[in-house]
Amino acid sequence: LEVLTLFNDGERAAHDDDELENVVRPRLVTEAMAEIRAAGVEASVWKVEGVSDAAGCASILAAARVGGRDNVGVVVLGAGAPRDTVAGWLRAAAVAGYTGFAVGRSIWADSLRALDAGEIDATTARCEIARNYLAMVDVFEDAALTR
Repeated sequence: LEVLTLFNDGERAAHDDDELENVVRPRLVTEAMAEIRAAGVEASVWKVEGVSDAAGCASILAAARVGGRDNVGVVVLGAGAPRDTVAGWLRAAAVAGYTGFAVGRSIWADSLRALDAGEIDATTARCEIARNYLAMVDVFEDAALTR
């Protein structure tokens, strides 16, 4: 189940971008999870927006697993963000114990734009996309080893 959080004008006015991502977003996600669960929905996997703070990720994971649901997974999405930003989210998610990640545009969008513009051929695009994906796998797995 994918949970997307939107910041309201008051939150945007009261917090800088780092606070929005690492303080406000974890609170909004955990509140949304509680509301969804109260409505009777028990997700097996939660797909959530990136947070670069491992403690924020840990709070989201704890909310997903509340009530002894220790097998519930959490994956972080890429939201089309730059690869360096996503890599930070992946590190924090892996350290916190997330199950994995679901990134798309962050690994293939630039290559597809270049292919569409005739700047690269299809083989090069495939190789770039594969390289980008494997780099994300390496980031996640390396960070998971530090748990």
